[in-house]
Amino acid sequence: MKAAIFTIYGQSNYGNRFQNYGVFSNILKLGIDCESIISKQWTPTASRLRIEAQMRDRLRQDELEAQQESPLVVRQIRYETFDGSYIPQRFIDAVHMPESIRSEYDFFITGSDQVWNPQFRDSLGQIENRLLKFARPEQRVCFAPSFGIDALPEKWHDLYRRELCKFPYLNVREQTGAEIIRDLTGRNADVVLDPTFMIDKDEWLSLAKPMPGFDYEHPYILYYFLGSEEEEISEDLRNFIDRVKKERELVEYRLFRPEDRLPYSAGPSEFLDLFNRAALICTDSFHGAVFSVILGKPFLLCNRRLVIASQDIDMSNRTISVMDRLQLQDKLPENQELTDDALWEYDYTNAHAIIQKEQKRMKGLLREAMRLA
Repeated sequence: MKAAIFTIYGQSNYGNRFQNYGVFSNILKLGIDCESIISKQWTPTASRLRIEAQMRDRLRQDELEAQQESPLVVRQIRYETFDGSYIPQRFIDAVHMPESIRSEYDFFITGSDQVWNPQFRDSLGQIENRLLKFARPEQRVCFAPSFGIDALPEKWHDLYRRELCKFPYLNVREQTGAEIIRDLTGRNADVVLDPTFMIDKDEWLSLAKPMPGFDYEHPYILYYFLGSEEEEISEDLRNFIDRVKKERELVEYRLFRPEDRLPYSAGPSEFLDLFNRAALICTDSFHGAVFSVILGKPFLLCNRRLVIASQDIDMSNRTISVMDRLQLQDKLPENQELTDDALWEYDYTNAHAIIQKEQKRMKGLLREAMRLA
């Protein structure tokens, strides 16, 4: 049997690539060949290929120097290297989906990430694809898709209601998504963990690569923010971090700040290594929280907000949902206790036990959805 994965694709978001790997790895473990379908719009241009070829030569000659000179290009290459090594891909004209594709695969899988958020790549073709409109009902499988919003805009109600009703089985990544589905269709959807949780720590670390030239000798705090660090870190939290940093003699690094050229050049494999070796994580990212839990890292969490089309959108519902499921409510920004004991002595034993239980449950749900013996 063979399956195709439809998800949001990007080469600048670590969580996006990790969730894609999580889906692929879990489907492969079920004995089903699979690959991700990527829109041809992501096919590199001739000029970009030339630049990357030159930079690949530089990387082979002097990786450290290349990182310092062109960290953004190096990061791009590392994303592509990760995909090429771990996530089989097929590039097609996904905007004009060929009808023949239905006969090429037994199943089509939508998920994970915010595949059902119409405000991301707000084009009808992309949204219809992630709802698997082109596929027969019995071919449709969802793997922890996310809406990423609390309410679906009314203009999308008819399309979502019609297509969601064609899925034999529904699951989502957050409780608000289950409520959207119930309000639209009257159906219940299982709330499941993100596919990154379906991968054990050892498997994730098998994909990790040390960052050449990075100073691992000094303990460090790693900031991973998709929103505004300045706006999202409260004064109390900043004062606490400053005290901890001074007492523990922590160096600061930021993954998305161009001035921090080495971490700025990190691909997914380097991200895993930087996360795993950090003394402390500070993040507003859903997957930042996910990997902090998986790797058992001390972390401080901030609420993330995003502005799209002049709308201020709270992006925290996914994080709130997963912290609730893992009984980690005291790690949420409004609950986290800013004390040394709460930070450094935190016990993830119960959360890891829940993750193991959910791994078994999700595998059973997938086998049932794909009618595997």
